[in-house]
Amino acid sequence: MDEKKKNKIIMFKEDSKLFKKINNLHKKKKVIGLCHGVFDIIHNGHIKYFKEAKKECDFLIVSVTTDKFVNKGPGRPLNSTASRIEVISSIKYVDMVIESNYDSAIFNISKIKPSYYFKGYDYKNADYIGNLKKEIDILKKYKGKFKIIKQPLKSSTKLFNKINNSFTKEEIEIIKNVNKLINFKELNEKINSLKKYEINIIGEPILDKYTYVEKSNLSNKDAILSVINKNYDVHEGGVLLIAKILSNFVKKVNLFTYCNDKFKKKFISKNRNINLINLNNKKQIQEKNRILNSYRSEKFLQITNFKKNYFSNSEQKNIIKKLKKIKKEIIIVDYGIGLFEKEILNFFNKTKLKKFINVQSNSINLGFNRYDKFKNYYSMCLNQKEWALGADIQNISSKDILKINKDSFKFITLGLFGSEMLIKNKIFKSPTLLKQMVDTTGCGDAFLVMSFLFLKLKLNPIIILFLSNIYAGLHGENIGNKTIISKKEFLKRYNLLTNI
Repeated sequence: MDEKKKNKIIMFKEDSKLFKKINNLHKKKKVIGLCHGVFDIIHNGHIKYFKEAKKECDFLIVSVTTDKFVNKGPGRPLNSTASRIEVISSIKYVDMVIESNYDSAIFNISKIKPSYYFKGYDYKNADYIGNLKKEIDILKKYKGKFKIIKQPLKSSTKLFNKINNSFTKEEIEIIKNVNKLINFKELNEKINSLKKYEINIIGEPILDKYTYVEKSNLSNKDAILSVINKNYDVHEGGVLLIAKILSNFVKKVNLFTYCNDKFKKKFISKNRNINLINLNNKKQIQEKNRILNSYRSEKFLQITNFKKNYFSNSEQKNIIKKLKKIKKEIIIVDYGIGLFEKEILNFFNKTKLKKFINVQSNSINLGFNRYDKFKNYYSMCLNQKEWALGADIQNISSKDILKINKDSFKFITLGLFGSEMLIKNKIFKSPTLLKQMVDTTGCGDAFLVMSFLFLKLKLNPIIILFLSNIYAGLHGENIGNKTIISKKEFLKRYNLLTNI
């Protein structure tokens, strides 16, 4: 790297050098301009953008988001922080390049106090992750001005998608179809409108424990694998996960479940808009302990502390009294741990509440917890195996599922193959665009929540499936339920995926 280019580059860790330079510019009454972004694939649009920005100021600074904070999906950024900085430093219109170890320009603006903060023309009517408003607020505090450069910019994301052949023909057709049906602004407004709703949900709590171990070797005396315990994480699972996801989007979640005071304080009380209606404070909480290879996070064993809870007649009557206060609708999530049996099940089958149901059959209750125990539901969301078990059809087809409870909405989750939505005599399909799965735990729950919310908004079935797939896919990019995907992150990824 030549000396001239090298002198342009200042990392934020060298604060004293940067601030000395900035202070001198301010003392000399120089007009400082700031551009901020990822700048992954530099093209002629960027060159013109920097050229126009430089016309407005004496000294143009470009801050580049480091790899750690680039959240544009798998494979991004295409170029490393060092590579991106080096390329920008070679552009003659840029006077200084700094490394930005933050997810927005807020810190940069507060330290540099630029006269102008520039953004490209694509930001004229959009703020995809909500940071721009905060950045502008900080800018105004230091009497800076926000300016849109009118020079049209090509999308780096579009170029990335073309270079990497990111999508199949079927996926591209779905994306184009979705883009015709709804634009980002409309979707953003609709999702924000969910904030007025109060949602009722009932289900069983689960704790997902992830124990990381280091493989040692086979025991000398017995044919058993010997491991060394390294560390563990505990994440909220079951209905707790669903309540936490919902709380990101709606005003209030009324959570009907059971737990003791210690559990409530640790896992529920910290979520302000989750209102716990405790059905029983004595029942045991199911814990699923997944044993993982700490080196590659591979699961090789799961230990569950018990199969199911048993509720006495008096306990069931007590629970039904609380449930009778619910009006309009409820999400029912049955993990097969004993809550939805006998009188409680009869109550739900007789009630006129609009019911959105998920019934899970897993390794502990496989074949014994079937969806067909529920009657007259508005919506049912299951994976293909769960539909097959309840219908007693081994190789069940979408046409077979269409015949079940014909007037209800039915969802089939198909993992990496996407999902289907069935209503009356119609079958709607959508592939999944996010295939970099780390862990499928909780993905079905994430899909259930989103399908419920978008069904409530009365969106087109193709949009409902497409959006629900995206959210479930994002959830699967993390280990367990540790990370709850925020509304902002969801909208940001949607915008990136549909940018073709």
